Formats: sequence, structure tokens, C-alpha cells
Amino acid sequence: MVAVMMLSAALLVQEKPRLDALVVNSAGAPAAVVAAARMTADAIFQRAGIDIDWFDRESIARRNRSPRSMYVVRIVAAAALPSNAFGDRLGFAVIGSRIASVLYLRSKASPNAPIVRQVSC
Repeated sequence: MVAVMMLSAALLVQEKPRLDALVVNSAGAPAAVVAAARMTADAIFQRAGIDIDWFDRESIARRNRSPRSMYVVRIVAAAALPSNAFGDRLGFAVIGSRIASVLYLRSKASPNAPIVRQVSC
């Protein structure tokens, strides 16, 4: 009985799973756009019971612990790709890899403004 109570208590104090994610903003997306995207990703992963620690190139150099499980999120300019390369997809990843590429789209009418799509979660 005591062993069952100890096991139950141990299960109650388990930490939520955490992932480390390094964001490489190769497209030069504005900081506000990247922050909004991170908030959306955080909300989705929170609903799945997973916390994410976000890093960029500067903060990863200052970190004081070993990586738990490092994933890389690359923000790439969609203009560098053929217009029919991905259709309406907003990104891609290779199965089994730890790298996800997110396409950063800009409007041709206003090249400095990103195209924003509402994603439900």
C-alpha cells in the first residue's frame, strides 16, 4: 500500500515534457512576426502538455546547461523557392529529422509586409 501511494505521489510531481527549439531566422522576418508565431506554437504545444524553451543564435550561446532535446526551426524566404514548390503549405520537415522549415511569405504589392494567415488550433 505504501509503495502504491509513493508511486502515485511520484506521478503527480512529474514535470511536463520540455523541448528546446533554436529559431534560425534566415528570411529576416521582423521580431514581432517571429514572436507572434512562437506564441501560436506555444499555445498548440501547451494544449498537448509540452513546454518549449525558445532560443535564437545569441541566446543559445549564453545558455548554461546541456540541451535536452534540440530542435531547429528555420524561417526561410518563400521567394527563394519556385512559386509552385509547396502550393498552400506553410512549411515542411523531413520525417525523423529535428529540423522544421517555415516559409515566410511577403506580399508582392508590399514586399516589407508579411502575408498573415489565421491558423486555428
